[in-house]
Amino acid sequence: MHDDRSSAPLCRENSGNRRKRFLLFFLPAILLLGSLSVVFYRQESGAREQLLRANEMSLLENQLETLKPTLKAVVGDLKLLAAQQTLHAFLDRGTDDSLRALAADLLAFSTHRRIYDRIRFIDRQGMEIIRINYNAGVPGRVPQDELQYAGNRDYFVNSARLKVGDFSMSPLTLSNERGRITQPPTPVLTCGIAVFDRAGQQRGVIILTCLADRLLQPLKKLSLENRRAIYLVNRQGYFLLGPTPQAEWGFLYPDRKNQTFQARFPAAWERIAAAEKGHISGGAGLFTFLTFYPQLCVLEPSRAFLNADGPCGCYAGQKEDYYWKLVSLVPAASLHDSSAFPLARNLLYLNTLFVVLLAVAAWLPARPAARDSTNKR
Repeated sequence: MHDDRSSAPLCRENSGNRRKRFLLFFLPAILLLGSLSVVFYRQESGAREQLLRANEMSLLENQLETLKPTLKAVVGDLKLLAAQQTLHAFLDRGTDDSLRALAADLLAFSTHRRIYDRIRFIDRQGMEIIRINYNAGVPGRVPQDELQYAGNRDYFVNSARLKVGDFSMSPLTLSNERGRITQPPTPVLTCGIAVFDRAGQQRGVIILTCLADRLLQPLKKLSLENRRAIYLVNRQGYFLLGPTPQAEWGFLYPDRKNQTFQARFPAAWERIAAAEKGHISGGAGLFTFLTFYPQLCVLEPSRAFLNADGPCGCYAGQKEDYYWKLVSLVPAASLHDSSAFPLARNLLYLNTLFVVLLAVAAWLPARPAARDSTNKR
């Protein structure tokens, strides 16, 4: 007759042995699985971040390349207009007929190019001689009695000091009329070139005020199409393209003086302002930035620094100090978005499956051993 009282301690002993064997196999396996998962996750996360950084930098570099053709075209137009025959005919004769012929050419040029808000020929005393306004797609010549004195404006002063073939480029700003920002606000970039007659005497300047939407629109589109923010800021950290329209052009609006990149991201700005290009990881996310020199990008490399007073083709006073910062920000939420990077979620599912399989594999071998021990008794 089987003695239940003697078998009870044996069962408890076998059960204890089974748990020990289970734990001896299961716990090290779990620790190994967890360690391998952490190492794999860190490696894959690091590789993903490196790829993301490379992609963001490549994206910004490609965007800056799209800005260069427009800027080079403006400088090319300046040189073309400064050399046109009707201009030199007017400088030689100074007659009403030659003035009308020059105005007609500038009007036709504005109609054809469609990127200049204003085209002006200003004499060396600073008085507008001809002014063509684009008028939102309906170019027209400004009547003689509405022409303005521009001798105290930066674009005239800086252009009038140029040598033959050199050009000036203003900071990116908003169009204004008689000191007031036009409505709706229109970003413009004003460039100028000095005009010389056949005797080599300086006779005035040609000023082209370029509609800068062609520069900004691709950046705005990029910001809308991807899960990132795109910012264009000037040397002082003011937004030329910002998080909202109300944050832009703070240097032109008294109530927006605190709308700067530095005010929003102080730690990031300190490093961005001090470096040409790079990446910054922080609580806000991943910043990638590049420095862009609008004047220097249109110069041949061999000519860029021949002038001891500044880059050849750029008037003294701006030189390499005139630049923009193009910045992308991939928010922290996007960096850790499981839908964009499902590795952690997939590892969790996979590890759960492995844990179940390990538990079964660790438990099953213990059962025959327990039965063999019982049979021997």
